[in-house]
Amino acid sequence: MKKLIAPSVLAADFSNMKEALAFLKENSADWVHLDVMDGHFVPNISFGSCVVSSIRRCTNLIFDVPLMISDPL
Repeated sequence: MKKLIAPSVLAADFSNMKEALAFLKENSADWVHLDVMDGHFVPNISFGSCVVSSIRRCTNLIFDVPLMISDPL
């Protein structure tokens, strides 16, 4: 059974996200881990659905998106 690699982009430079995603794909990432945090459910804030939608155009890797938010709707 193949183990999947799903690195997080939370520490990436958001102004160079396209390059970061290309780097992950070139280096055998299977998925991209995108932590969505709202500052309420957990104390940290990351990015929201707008960012996830915009980077979708930059890669065909599968997105693993845990929602650490109070109101997912």
